Amino acid sequence: MDKSLNKRLQQIGPVQPPIVLTIPPSSHLRSSNPTISGNSSSELSKQVSLTSPAVGRPRSEVMFKTPVSNAAISLLKARDRYSEEAEAELANLGKKGRKGRRYLDIDMLRQVLIMRQANGGLADEEIESRLGLHVGVVSLLGKIGVVGVVE
Repeated sequence: MDKSLNKRLQQIGPVQPPIVLTIPPSSHLRSSNPTISGNSSSELSKQVSLTSPAVGRPRSEVMFKTPVSNAAISLLKARDRYSEEAEAELANLGKKGRKGRRYLDIDMLRQVLIMRQANGGLADEEIESRLGLHVGVVSLLGKIGVVGVVE
């Protein structure tokens, strides 16, 4: 993991669990209007509790229903996944049956941009063929002129 990111995560500390509104199933059928159902507001407040899922449970037992809703965790998982894919792709370079590179380093990206810009530029498919790139990688850069090399 990146040292600066690791340091920043240590400064932030652990993520606090969200507060959860708990309503018992039996209260779903009752009306919140005391004149209709006969329930008083104090009786209804006993049915609804606002708690943290971690209260009264050991930390290891805390379960989150939607961990993907935490943007920081999603970002770190995606970063790890892309890193693993790029490393696997690099390990398979030169092997038969590969479909071309999908992840480019800065030097390869610069070569692609120069080939697109020089003398009217080459077609995306031609660049992909010459550099051994996966079909469609060059088109991900957008139209010519959107991304370019600054001299």
